[in-house]
Amino acid sequence: MPLQLSHMSEADIPEFVEVDDLAMGRYAYAKAMVTEGQCRKELIRGFMRVGFKQDDSNMWVKVVDTQTNELIAAAMWKFHLEAGQPIEQETPQQTAEVKNDHVQENPSDKTSNFWAEGEKRSKKFKAKFVGSQAHADLSILFTHPQHQRRGAASMLIKWGCDQADKRGIISTLHASSEGYHLYLKHGFELVEETAIDLRSWSVNETTIRRAMIRQPKKVI
Repeated sequence: MPLQLSHMSEADIPEFVEVDDLAMGRYAYAKAMVTEGQCRKELIRGFMRVGFKQDDSNMWVKVVDTQTNELIAAAMWKFHLEAGQPIEQETPQQTAEVKNDHVQENPSDKTSNFWAEGEKRSKKFKAKFVGSQAHADLSILFTHPQHQRRGAASMLIKWGCDQADKRGIISTLHASSEGYHLYLKHGFELVEETAIDLRSWSVNETTIRRAMIRQPKKVI
């Protein structure tokens, strides 16, 4: 069954949220995003609404199975194109502050702290390895569990890397253990590993996040 890559629209948000939950909800890092009583789907839904409406540097792309018209994978690439400008990393913490019918206005202290700590790690990584240079950051990538190993994730990675190559800028990401080897195949190199103890967010696990950078290739 052929796959097709295209840009997402706001109409894709409900399906994005469902597939994201199937793909990511079982992982420890994703569980740490929310506290007891919160709904991760609603958190992601609110984040998506903010991302589409308020940040033009976010590029949302999807892969669809053309036979079923089902969204099977999606990614968000964030392009920081103005070298020399301070890097501000947006986080889904803002989601909980958006007033709508589904998202709580005041996030719990634990949830706020989770995103604050993530933002600190991101800024520390970029200060150490990126500096003020323009770059493309792969912030989100997932594939429906029933459609893995069909090449959808590679399509989304390649799309962003191609965009970065056209602009002559580096690409960055933080890899989970599951995606690490795929990123290596696409030219990313490991620059730093960080062990994150999730017990502060009621998840009794330690997860490893791998910071990776890909140098741009010359476009012929």
